[in-house]
Amino acid sequence: MSFKALKGKKVAVLTETEYIPHELDYYSIGFSVLGATVDFMTNLWGEASRTIVSDVDAPGKQVYSMEVDKDPKDYDPNDYDIVLMSANYCSVRLREIPPMGSLGSIEELQTPPAVQFFKKAMENKQIVKGALCHGL
Repeated sequence: MSFKALKGKKVAVLTETEYIPHELDYYSIGFSVLGATVDFMTNLWGEASRTIVSDVDAPGKQVYSMEVDKDPKDYDPNDYDIVLMSANYCSVRLREIPPMGSLGSIEELQTPPAVQFFKKAMENKQIVKGALCHGL
């Protein structure tokens, strides 16, 4: 019999293009092995889904892609036990405002759905948060 320390728990992982593939694999596999459900989310900007691509830090390195169909605007962080901001440049890209690649005023940068989702999670002391790498 296996021990499922996170049985029935829910994990939200906010991610974006330039993610680290092995990090997301670890979340998907590791949390599932422990019994948790893992939802990967990104700003969909009105689309049903988006394909995001991994970081490439060396010539010839394999590029990975993943399709994400969960938009943080459609979910309540209070329904999750763990909320993670994936590492690398994901948090920077999740603060972008349309048109993509644009940054604006401090007020505008607080409006993207992923920013609002993480802000609400930070307000709930019961949620375990992880802001990795640039996520801080």
